[in-house]
Amino acid sequence: MTLTAWDIYWVTRLDEISIAMVISMWVMIFVCAIAAVVYCMSDFKIIGAKKLIYRLLPWIVGVTLVNTLIPNTKQAAAMYVLPAIVNSDAVQQLPGELTILAREWLHELRPSQVSKKDSK
Repeated sequence: MTLTAWDIYWVTRLDEISIAMVISMWVMIFVCAIAAVVYCMSDFKIIGAKKLIYRLLPWIVGVTLVNTLIPNTKQAAAMYVLPAIVNSDAVQQLPGELTILAREWLHELRPSQVSKKDSK
């Protein structure tokens, strides 16, 4: 499997999309609750409110989408650099060698059974 910038992009966007969805859900609940209270409690009508909502709604949705879908600089750097590193043949050879080296290093660092008994 090869890793592409597109894969990295969508993985990094999941948090932003989730946050945007939760915030928009709470805003919609709040607005609906306020609208229901105002509608049920009084005969109050806001002149031009419908027109204002229809003008602002596309801008709010657009700004939310842009903010959600544009990666920050760290994510953009990862999208640019990681596919070149991960898909490299030289890097594909490393894991076996690195795990052997790491195991040897850990065995050297592990205290022997004799030193554990002496410390007690």
